[in-house]
Amino acid sequence: MSENPFFEDWITPFGVPPFDRIRAEHFPAAFDRGMQEQITEINVITDSAASASFANTIEAIERSGRLLDRVSRVFFNLAASNTDDVLEAIARDYAPRLAQHQMRIVLDAKLFERIADLHARRASLELDPDQLRLVERYYLRFIRSGAMLTTEKKQRMTEISEQLASLHTLFGQNVLHDERDWQLVLDGTDLDGLPPFARAAAAQAAEERGISGRFAVTLSRSAVEPFLTFSSRRDLRRELWQAWTARGACGGAADNAPIISKIVALRGEQARLLGYETFADYRLDDTMAKTGGAVEGLLLQVWEPAKQKARDERAAHPGSGWPTRMGRALLRPCPLWSPTPRMPTAIAETLKALRTRYKNRRLWAILEPRSNTLRRNVFFKELTASLALADEIVVASVFKAEAIPEGERLSSSELVKELNRRKHPARECNDADAIVDSIAPELRDGDVVAILSNGGFGGIYEKLPARLKSLAERQSSKEATAQA
Repeated sequence: MSENPFFEDWITPFGVPPFDRIRAEHFPAAFDRGMQEQITEINVITDSAASASFANTIEAIERSGRLLDRVSRVFFNLAASNTDDVLEAIARDYAPRLAQHQMRIVLDAKLFERIADLHARRASLELDPDQLRLVERYYLRFIRSGAMLTTEKKQRMTEISEQLASLHTLFGQNVLHDERDWQLVLDGTDLDGLPPFARAAAAQAAEERGISGRFAVTLSRSAVEPFLTFSSRRDLRRELWQAWTARGACGGAADNAPIISKIVALRGEQARLLGYETFADYRLDDTMAKTGGAVEGLLLQVWEPAKQKARDERAAHPGSGWPTRMGRALLRPCPLWSPTPRMPTAIAETLKALRTRYKNRRLWAILEPRSNTLRRNVFFKELTASLALADEIVVASVFKAEAIPEGERLSSSELVKELNRRKHPARECNDADAIVDSIAPELRDGDVVAILSNGGFGGIYEKLPARLKSLAERQSSKEATAQA
């Protein structure tokens, strides 16, 4: 075996893994050494004669397992995005071993004794808020993992954890197998509405599957999302959606139904060992909701309004029971789109695709700089160029601008100024209400509105349709009065 890159310091740009040198055979040895090193580090903590302190216990745990963390991050990213038979075999082999390793740490009686001691004395230790939070979370994590169970029950908890790790790995691999093996083969006449990047990806997928000259859409998310978003073919969207939602449930060797049954049974046993009636009670006890009843109550508050909203949208789109993935509503008729862009490139691709789908229509781009990337000025030029693809541009104030250092913060005013300097009509509005007041009277039949935000955006998704509906009703009333 070649020299193992995981045992070296990485001098790559930004410390990224040297993927060109990492091979599948490097992982088992790296996992083994990583687990061994962490156990040695934990033993140093538990063998210490010094009384427990935040530094020699909590901080020491946090620093342990660096090699194992490094190997795990690389391996599981590859296993999820670029896997093969060898990586899948390693995942199945090491899933129970890694689970056993983690349980060995959280069920270590001497380690828990030190954490429990710190937890009992936490009010007198003068800890910073983040340190106090860590002490409380570590204590709770160990409790919820079985640290206070009897020896016999601890052994069973470890066995359950190993079995669940194996089952979860198989579950994920079955889904990946369906994503890889299923395909929707298309001809050029089936591509209506798809932007150039989606067509190119489908052509490449077909080429890789030996069907040159045609197009193929697989069940990978990068293929499914654009097709569901932009395709004009309702029948094909339906076929793809049904296959997408049935991954791992198609029968045969990759059927997850028997795996789910085993997972449910083991989770129930795990919860009962810890004193909970159901696994849901166990999971929710460490959340804001706390109980299943509270969760059900919240869901029921949403359920009826959501059903009414669905009925309203269906009435507004007769015959369109399989709508595109990003569409919110049709207004007068004014298509309103709400993607969740986090990068200027995503904005550009969205606007290009809308140009392709809605030819010869006026395109509005309404931006709320909300993501960590868009709130910063590092991509100012790219963001300007992306928004310039629209006919009319509206920019809201930067979301929680005070959280971004002034020197790094995007200026909505400067962005609007630069767009106007380049002869691209742009305006700045502070919030959703101001935007609705500004653009609603100007929107005309056939306009396409792209709302570019990855958050609630002050309720604009509801406020803009409501205002347009009100304006339309007012106009209808005037026309009726005039005719009378």
